[in-house]
Amino acid sequence: MYRSFVRPLLESAAPAWNPHNRGDIESLEKVQKRCLRMVSNLGKMPYEARLKKVGLQSLEDRRLRGDLIETYKYLNGFNDIDPTGLFSFVQDRHSRETRSYENNDLVAEKTKLDIRKFFFTNRVCSAWNQLPCEVRHAPSVNSFKNRYDDYINVF
Repeated sequence: MYRSFVRPLLESAAPAWNPHNRGDIESLEKVQKRCLRMVSNLGKMPYEARLKKVGLQSLEDRRLRGDLIETYKYLNGFNDIDPTGLFSFVQDRHSRETRSYENNDLVAEKTKLDIRKFFFTNRVCSAWNQLPCEVRHAPSVNSFKNRYDDYINVF
């Protein structure tokens, strides 16, 4: 019931509004913690162990996964928006061949205001750049999701 009724409400508008304050993240996570405590056979397990037992991710991890899926869609033309208008790439800024140049990593904008610092395009740069190339260069959205899930489950 939680997956059908509660989690969609908690995840609605996550790409547009993704909390960056630890207090906001914890208050959203409290809802999932409380729902997991209602499951009677989990006993006094810690929160992370309950998540693994039930087969869920933390809401923070789900929001990151959603952001990376949207980034994949933007960069591979699944959305009708030119990615060079949204993202800055290393190859556009530098001519030296380094690791980041070869992988064509994303470059975050330098900002002073928090409102722009936590904007979608800045928020996803470091997480996207940390993904291995085989995940980033998946041939389809579903294969990206599967490869990302496999990559996360290894750690």
